[in-house]
Amino acid sequence: MAFNSYVYVLFLIAAVIIYYCLPKKIRWIELLCVNIIYYLISGLQYSLFFVFSIVTVYIAGRFITLQDQKFDMITQNLTREEQKEKKKAFAKYKKRIVVLTILLNLGILIFRKYFLFVLFNINRVFALLHISIQIPQISFALPLGISFYTLQAVGYLIDVGRGQYKAEKNFAKFVLFMTFFPHIIEGPICRYSQTASSLAEGHEFSKENFLFGIQRIGWGLFKKIVIADRLDILVNHIYANYKEYSGTLIIVVAVAYTTQLYAEFSGCMDIVIGSAQLFGITLPENFEHPFASKSIQEYWRRWHITLGKWFKDYVFYPVSLSAFSKKIARKLKSRYNNYLVKLTSTFIALFVVWTLTGMWHGGSFRYLLYGWYYFFIIAAGLVIEPFVIQIREHFHIQEHSIIYVCFQRSRTFILIVIGLMIFRATTVTQFVNMFSSIFNGLTISVFFDGTMLKLGLDKMDFYLLFASVFLMIAVGTLQTRGIKIRQFVANQAIYIRWPIYYALIMSIIVFGAYGKGYTPVAFIYANF
Repeated sequence: MAFNSYVYVLFLIAAVIIYYCLPKKIRWIELLCVNIIYYLISGLQYSLFFVFSIVTVYIAGRFITLQDQKFDMITQNLTREEQKEKKKAFAKYKKRIVVLTILLNLGILIFRKYFLFVLFNINRVFALLHISIQIPQISFALPLGISFYTLQAVGYLIDVGRGQYKAEKNFAKFVLFMTFFPHIIEGPICRYSQTASSLAEGHEFSKENFLFGIQRIGWGLFKKIVIADRLDILVNHIYANYKEYSGTLIIVVAVAYTTQLYAEFSGCMDIVIGSAQLFGITLPENFEHPFASKSIQEYWRRWHITLGKWFKDYVFYPVSLSAFSKKIARKLKSRYNNYLVKLTSTFIALFVVWTLTGMWHGGSFRYLLYGWYYFFIIAAGLVIEPFVIQIREHFHIQEHSIIYVCFQRSRTFILIVIGLMIFRATTVTQFVNMFSSIFNGLTISVFFDGTMLKLGLDKMDFYLLFASVFLMIAVGTLQTRGIKIRQFVANQAIYIRWPIYYALIMSIIVFGAYGKGYTPVAFIYANF
């Protein structure tokens, strides 16, 4: 059930009306039923995988909490030394439960996402070795939202194992936390401490929440239907025929895809967060004006925020603080003891994080390259940071000067565009060919000789894109300066406020890329 479909709009309206018609105490039950219905409609054949994840994680979480209670009872009359011994034994036992449950859930994710990739490459190796054996390829689709709900479940279990909070007793409320329908397909990846209590609490109807939710859904649809889906035509055309293009047009499609992905993914998050707000529920933000970033590190703190935080908390810190990382760092430090050695643990953790980040997107060498690309950029940034500071001080460059900040943002944007060229390419070879062709035939004549009108879009499409992207950039710029657009619009007089609402609605209806001549475009991240 796509967020940009009439079915979803009707489903959401019905769910919200019923929610507020019921007594406050049982509203969470209605929300639970809505979640289950949504998932069954969207992917009935794969519900068993989701059920398995929910049940195993719930049982493991409850078992860990019960072990903590048992430990408290057993150790009441023991000496401090005996308590330490018992604590070690209990911790080891709990860790086994956590690891086993995580491996079971990640095993399903890995099998479903990478089984075909492994088989395909085994067959390629057989072919290269002139072995006649070919393993049959089994085709199957991914369960809806498997990457997102698996990470959410794993994060919950790790937090329970660490003792950050006790496991949820009520199975129905745990199912509610795991299945909240707006974010089940593309995130954000929610922590139990962020959303569980809000989901289970029956919220009163709030005019402000309702109005802001509708505003945000409308803005998300605008970005998705008017901008992203229109750009999809141009992007698909050039990528499907990339051998026919070079130079300026490759740069155009690279920037177009960067804009498309941002408009679509952030638009999806607007719809998700706006849908939740209609119920009075606040979900974590997943974007914070990423193209205002002055470095790649900052960009990844602003883009897909919840995924970045998940890897930071559950992969980066454990790996960098692990005995393995410390052992290597100590060995190198005893020999060299310089700046790079001090970063050894960081480099190891970064490599693991970005390898997993690439793999998380799917079974393909280009995704691995995508992850390693950012590992190299971030690692190189850490290596040269002291030299950059020295150069800046030598030439008396002010860190916050407009020219230097513009340079940093432009450099970062170029690196982002290159990274997303890897992401969008169907193979590593396609990326290499397209990137190398940039330097052939660089010319501005393509903007004036009619070439741009042969890429699937007409003049009106380009006019709409320029106006819409300009509006999106303007809104983002105002937000970075602390101006709350939704609040500002809501505070205007009715004769100003409602024309803005009508303009947004009509722009989606009139200018949206759908209808005759357009193919419905699924949300890109729904495939992950």
